[in-house]
Amino acid sequence: MKLEELHDFFKVHNYNICIASGSSVTHIKRLVKNYGFDLKADLTLSSKDVYASKSAPDQFLACAIEMSVIPKNFDEDK
Repeated sequence: MKLEELHDFFKVHNYNICIASGSSVTHIKRLVKNYGFDLKADLTLSSKDVYASKSAPDQFLACAIEMSVIPKNFDEDK
């Protein structure tokens, strides 16, 4: 399945899309635009914005919180 098909499937079925990256949001948007279609992310987060980058789960957890999703198997004590 191509990225565009996956994107369209998610949008048609009312899934939210979050992009989290160590790159700046400007760079992320430029890369996404290079795919040749309008990827409509509901949220774009960058480690440059505050969040720790890999291997810390900060960006993943921030996406989940911003989208009102409780991450499965998340243990705050770890």
